[in-house]
Amino acid sequence: MSAPIVLGYDGSPSANAALAKVIELAPALGSPVIVVFGYYISPLGGGDVHDYKAELERVGGHEVACAVADLEAEDIAVTTRIVSAKPADAILEVAEEVGAQLIAVGTVGENPISGALLGSVVLRLVQRSGIPLLVVPAEARA
Repeated sequence: MSAPIVLGYDGSPSANAALAKVIELAPALGSPVIVVFGYYISPLGGGDVHDYKAELERVGGHEVACAVADLEAEDIAVTTRIVSAKPADAILEVAEEVGAQLIAVGTVGENPISGALLGSVVLRLVQRSGIPLLVVPAEARA
């Protein structure tokens, strides 16, 4: 079996576009898929974040389960990771750990200024990843 594909996934339309592309690519490459949901809780909020963390993990688990169902329906081997870290960091951490051959993520087509100011997962991955990156626009899922 070939090195895995890491799919950054949050259930958004652009993540679904990336999922559709991974469903096309994984069988051709003979690759299993690792679906990664990363979440970050800012320490600036203060207070007890236990309930917030549990809810994010519940939502992430639900979203990831939907992606797993689509992948398994196509007989693609799949595992999941829910990681408490900024999404770009979570995706890179898992991809590097497993020796991924490809990272796939969706994008909503942010302009470069808003991405730089607000923080774009795709921008951070482009800047930091040594692993090939497939960026799929939301419109790609038809």
